[in-house]
Amino acid sequence: MPVANVVIRNFRGIREASLDMARFHVLVGENGSGKTSVLDAIRLATSTSFPSSSLCEQDFHSSDEGPIEVGITFAAPFAVKIEDGFTEQTLLCEGVDLTIKRRDAASPGKALSDPFVVSQLCRPVEYESVEQLTDVPLPDGVNLGKLPPAVRRVSEGFEVERKGGGKARSVRSGMLHLRLDLIGYPLVFYFDRAREKESQQGFNTLLKRLTRDLNWRYRRKWVPENTDQLWTAYYDDTVGTVQEKKGQQLLNRIRPRLTELLGSEFDDLELSLLNIEEPFANAFLSRRTGLNQVDVDGLGAGVAAVLSYCLLENVSRRAKQEIIFLIDEPELHLHLQVQRRLCEDFKRADHQVIAASHSPAFVCLDNWRGLTRIEAGGSCFPSRASLDCVLEERLVSENLDDIRRYHHHRTIFSDTDADLLFASRVLLVEGPAEKYGLPRLGQLVDLDLNGATIISCNGKTKIAHYVLLCHAYGIKPFVIFDLDGEPPESTQNATLIRRLGNARYFAFRQSFEQAFGIGPDRPHKASTTLIKIDETERAQLPAEIDEALMKLREWYNEPFDRCAARHLYANAT
Repeated sequence: MPVANVVIRNFRGIREASLDMARFHVLVGENGSGKTSVLDAIRLATSTSFPSSSLCEQDFHSSDEGPIEVGITFAAPFAVKIEDGFTEQTLLCEGVDLTIKRRDAASPGKALSDPFVVSQLCRPVEYESVEQLTDVPLPDGVNLGKLPPAVRRVSEGFEVERKGGGKARSVRSGMLHLRLDLIGYPLVFYFDRAREKESQQGFNTLLKRLTRDLNWRYRRKWVPENTDQLWTAYYDDTVGTVQEKKGQQLLNRIRPRLTELLGSEFDDLELSLLNIEEPFANAFLSRRTGLNQVDVDGLGAGVAAVLSYCLLENVSRRAKQEIIFLIDEPELHLHLQVQRRLCEDFKRADHQVIAASHSPAFVCLDNWRGLTRIEAGGSCFPSRASLDCVLEERLVSENLDDIRRYHHHRTIFSDTDADLLFASRVLLVEGPAEKYGLPRLGQLVDLDLNGATIISCNGKTKIAHYVLLCHAYGIKPFVIFDLDGEPPESTQNATLIRRLGNARYFAFRQSFEQAFGIGPDRPHKASTTLIKIDETERAQLPAEIDEALMKLREWYNEPFDRCAARHLYANAT
């Protein structure tokens, strides 16, 4: 039961956001846009422990216009058991709603009051007849016969019909706290940026929890006599090598002093090497060759991070529950090839992975439903408005589905084109001559294009596919292409211009290269053009190149109207 939808209000920098989630979902966006906040919101809302201990005043949105609200809807329901007299009711729930308010008055009967009031409630599935749930995937151990005949929302909670008839049970919202008896509820694990610590001993780390479980299993079956005999032999062998000198300096002198001061015998005081009853208490992970050991710290941060992920993945699978991993910047400390292998692993996983990333290695353009671009304030793309625009008699969402259907992520887009999603301004050009020549030409007219991402679309016919992505993900594009000596009204040019929607563009009458006098039949055309550009001075700029740079400067320097970027196809039909 992966997370299907998240609604967030007034949490940190997010005023309001709504995100539909895929099985493998990646959040991208500029620094400070709210990617980590989305992960934290999911973590807080789904946690079955008390979330108030991890809250602070800065978690409220700066507008101070209301409480923090997080709504989680799962792809499949879980169940919760509530008391009903001498029996109990099993309610099917579709999600969890978290509300966090500032406390108005002191907690009654408490010396110290928590500054926040937290409400974390299960959200029951509403239905008029249990037959409506025939096609709904139910949690293991729950069948239609265990569910109430009907569940309806009322003003203060829910009305639940009893199987035997009679008066319906009134269930107030406060009775549906998440820490009730849950069936089929997922395990949610959060990997923050310090996730390599999970493979080391520390407060509540994964390795600490794992070694506590191992200690319990050991203590349950140990034989004290055998343990004492083996431990005594090992201790005498180990400590005996230093006992004569060190013993005189340390314990042999300390024992009588303690006895003298405390009035108790301390002859059994030893320099312990192991907690005999909990032998795993100080265990650590290492690579060992014979007597040579290298612990996790010595293996490198990248190895430790992947080790933590693999360790948690293996442990969580033994729980036989649905697993959800929240990972902040999975690329940290990892080589690019390892990032790509990890991405492929996430795509194949049978559990949900929601990651916030700055690395194009985790962006899969064929999985556009699993990509969300977040802007400061919480605006999320693709938005319903952008997907519902009509382009060439089809919805934008249908055009995006063509990426996977026709393998455009392999035949049109390249591995580096994911850079497009990490930019607010994108310059789309036909080929490498424009991509590498325009920044140099910009310097001649004091136009610094370092703040824009320049994408070579490898031909005019492919530009429309990139504009489609810009529209879907709320990115402001400027397009430069060649008319190739044809009028704008010609079939190919008119089709491209129409598919640009409201995007700004400049079209060379012949081509970018021919503006510098380099004809279409010239060998090594792009290289020759770049050499020509390197030799060009400001006064030598061709008139058409100068005109293109002025249009580009106007686009680049104007205030970024994000609303304009969101509606490239507002007038498209």
